[in-house]
Amino acid sequence: MITKTHQAFISLDILNIETFMCTPHLETAGEISLRYISDRRTVGFVYMGESNPDDELSLVNRLIGSKKTIKVRQFSKLLKQKGVFILEPKGLPAGVCNQIEVLSQVTFTEISELKRFKYKGAAIGIGVASSLISKTKDPDPDLSIHAQLISMYIREAILVFERTVLLIETYRPKAILTFNGRFALCKPIWEAARIKSVEIVFHERGADYNRFVLQNRPVHDFSYTRSLIIKNWEDADLEKTRTGHTFFARRKQGDGIGWRSFTGLQEREVVPEKNRRKRIVYFSSSDDEYAAIEDLVGSALFVSQREAIGWLINYVEEAPGTELVIRLHPNKVGASQRERSWWEGLRGNNVTVVKPGNKIDSYALAASADIVVSYGSTMGIEAAYWGTPSILLGEALYSGMGCVYEPLSLQDLTDLLRKRKLSRLPTERCLPYGYYFVTFGTNYVYYKPDSLFSGSFLGVKLTRDPP
Repeated sequence: MITKTHQAFISLDILNIETFMCTPHLETAGEISLRYISDRRTVGFVYMGESNPDDELSLVNRLIGSKKTIKVRQFSKLLKQKGVFILEPKGLPAGVCNQIEVLSQVTFTEISELKRFKYKGAAIGIGVASSLISKTKDPDPDLSIHAQLISMYIREAILVFERTVLLIETYRPKAILTFNGRFALCKPIWEAARIKSVEIVFHERGADYNRFVLQNRPVHDFSYTRSLIIKNWEDADLEKTRTGHTFFARRKQGDGIGWRSFTGLQEREVVPEKNRRKRIVYFSSSDDEYAAIEDLVGSALFVSQREAIGWLINYVEEAPGTELVIRLHPNKVGASQRERSWWEGLRGNNVTVVKPGNKIDSYALAASADIVVSYGSTMGIEAAYWGTPSILLGEALYSGMGCVYEPLSLQDLTDLLRKRKLSRLPTERCLPYGYYFVTFGTNYVYYKPDSLFSGSFLGVKLTRDPP
């Protein structure tokens, strides 16, 4: 650890600020730090997630009254041995701490108000809202019920912001490295870097658990990711077509590819009987995920997925011979009760709602459809790949690739749905997306993963046990 005598004289190339200690995020931070060290960069590491409501280990630690787990201490020791400076966040003046405590007690009546909350020009509220939405699995949670959690988020977020500013002023880093960028305690680091005009780079998971991503744009920036999909395809080798096909084949076989599969409860070829001449199948997206990153997602034909599904139900009401099957995303099993009740309570003539845990096979359901509609679900492009014409109503990572229909107006949408037989679009247009999601990211060297959530760093399996 750096002594107070030497702290003021260090100028860092990279300041690595982490607020998550869960695997693989902490280990990924270490991986990147050591890569910078091998490139003869000066790197400092500081951990500021002792009271992170989004981190499981931090919550356990807070309950038992410990400030840091053995894991962070082990990790810091390994980094120090490799030449990384281990830093401590600087203390804040009493007046600032008092002000933070007062601000943390501010109440909000709706989520949009929380998202607009700023502190010294830093967009603190959007990160807090993102974490809250993800934690509650509700795109519009009842803020009165979660007032204590919101207060904790705001307090910790502002503390991280203030400490990051002080660290920037003390060590004058050329760049800051941190995880993800969207959560309550990640966003303030990004905001501090922006306000102090310091470059920031984000790390995240890659295509599978053997890879990570490092980029200077937010990992949920749809437009940027689409540009990477195209660039990776253009730069790929002669095997790219075969590799692109494997994505869709593996997904259909139940491979989550980089994450858990959501089709475990489904039974192959189980599909509801067709009740009308024409079947429209709507595959829902997770509203909480979109609401949590809405500042990074562009505009769409509808304001929200709920508005889109309401329009479709009304359309089918007035379309003789047409049925609408709404397949709820399997992960809605874990959504809030209010969220599940809204979706499962959808009603309409010739409308069928398939609940999240239903055994109906999503791929067989897509194949049975005359048209698939989605708001951004991966099933939108998967259905197109397997031959069912697909219409996209929101923004997705496959927008603009020519693999799905993207109506620009309600009249365009109506015309597409009324076609007696909508033509399928060329399968090869799906392949750049498939190729990217099988290959993106860089393979680890210092971290050796053995699953999505475990592995060893520099030969040490960092403990998950509290001290």
